[in-house]
Amino acid sequence: MKLLRILLSIILLLIVVSIFAIACLVYFFDPNKLKPVIAAEVQRQTNYELTIDSKLSWTLYPTLGISIPHMTLRAPQQTAAFIDLSDVTIATDFKQLLKGTEKLEGDVHIKELKLMNLHAESARIGIKWQDQILTLSPLTTNLYKGSLEGIVHGKNFSSQPNWDWNVQMKQVQLKPLLEDVNGVDSKIKIDGLGDLNFQATATGKAKDTILNSTDGTLTFSLNNGAVDGVDINYMIQTADAIISKQPIAPPANNQTAFSSLTGSMLIKNGVAQTDNLLLTSSSFTTKGQGQFNLMNQTMNLTLQVSPLNTTKIKGTLPILITGDIHSPSIKLDTAALDTDMVKDQLEKAKSKVQEKADKFLQKILGQ
Repeated sequence: MKLLRILLSIILLLIVVSIFAIACLVYFFDPNKLKPVIAAEVQRQTNYELTIDSKLSWTLYPTLGISIPHMTLRAPQQTAAFIDLSDVTIATDFKQLLKGTEKLEGDVHIKELKLMNLHAESARIGIKWQDQILTLSPLTTNLYKGSLEGIVHGKNFSSQPNWDWNVQMKQVQLKPLLEDVNGVDSKIKIDGLGDLNFQATATGKAKDTILNSTDGTLTFSLNNGAVDGVDINYMIQTADAIISKQPIAPPANNQTAFSSLTGSMLIKNGVAQTDNLLLTSSSFTTKGQGQFNLMNQTMNLTLQVSPLNTTKIKGTLPILITGDIHSPSIKLDTAALDTDMVKDQLEKAKSKVQEKADKFLQKILGQ
């Protein structure tokens, strides 16, 4: 019992000393003295410009660290911030910064994050800097009402940065995400909850350079959504009217609802190619193939629509979506449609000829 009391007294003394040490640190050391040190070290190691435009303060929860209300990171010779962060808490061994060492580890908590045009909330990032390589892992954040997790690497920041990332997005709202990427004025908008897996590499400091050098793969799956800006049902009705030589009715809706939208893209030098786009709905299925130029913001997509309900269309309905991603041209491929009509007429003619030939043979054979 005496030994137990001694151990408890030692533990209690250690706790008191720790609390006193933390209190002295918080009271006597001004964390704002670290601002120029941190900025200079980031500049030296990465050549990026770190701006901390608010006062720093100590935080004790969830761990001892420094709280930064707002900070930005800019690539060299760029006016727009590459990353914009609000309500940041950094928990690490800050004496490493004072010594200017080549190794740094810690945890970063961010309330609001803006990466180029993408917005995220409640991010938690494990950060490691060693041998001139930046590793962000684990990386988790709330993204457009869904979640994102993954790992990111970066290196060669002082010259031409190299990036590689492997991230998974779950139940993300596609409409606000794509509006941030493409702008709110885009003619075609996709609405719905989606799961996306994105693996890629890229090189560069500016957005355009990064987009132009991106290589990787993207797979996606959306359920119970809609495509605003195109009405495939109306295009089926229009094709029916053309074939039947009937007047074309005015459009009633400019939206295509779908039960699922899936596919994948192979990205090479900023050009995304797909050959397995599949959209399904209650009245038709659509297969698509084509490409998207991320740098030039253009697209060239061919859709083959197969009506499920009874129509005069035999086979598939060809639709072309081409031009600027923000305002593409959407039209029936009437040349292909005419070809299909001719083929259908030829098949009917062949059927009639075969029918007459069969009757002629039967007559000769006396059957």
